[in-house]
Amino acid sequence: MMYEQRYIFEIQNFQKIYHIISESLVVGSGEFGISVTWSRPGDGDIVVTTPSRKSIYYGNKGPSVATDQGQLDHDDTRNTGPENIFWNVTAPTGVYHICFQQYSFSVPSNVTNPITATFQIRRPNAVTQTLTKTFVNGDRIVPNTCNSTMFTYVGSVNYL
Repeated sequence: MMYEQRYIFEIQNFQKIYHIISESLVVGSGEFGISVTWSRPGDGDIVVTTPSRKSIYYGNKGPSVATDQGQLDHDDTRNTGPENIFWNVTAPTGVYHICFQQYSFSVPSNVTNPITATFQIRRPNAVTQTLTKTFVNGDRIVPNTCNSTMFTYVGSVNYL
């Protein structure tokens, strides 16, 4: 389950009081999870394809049979993430393919203004694994599936 934490700070400066609201997103967690953040504001999307070739993404959030009970708990359309997919039940074993879609950015990625996607993979009793890919062509590719032949592909993880 995802929720926002809000903190309100008061700063007194020259007899004025400023209220600063700081927000942090707390994402869902479970036995197995994959999160992504990206380097500049816009609508980036995580897509994970399960070992049985079921895709989890903004249009198929789960949890359901169609997502192998995995679920996307937050679709960030304006900032730098995170987007998070997790299983709060036992996840199917096998290879998961992980992709990042550049859905909508005010300036498409290019050589001088790339977008870097950083993924964190969390597994029980294991060190968090990090995968990173920098995108330099602004193609808006949204196949909403993922495999190792796609431009959107970042990596794969074997969940045992």
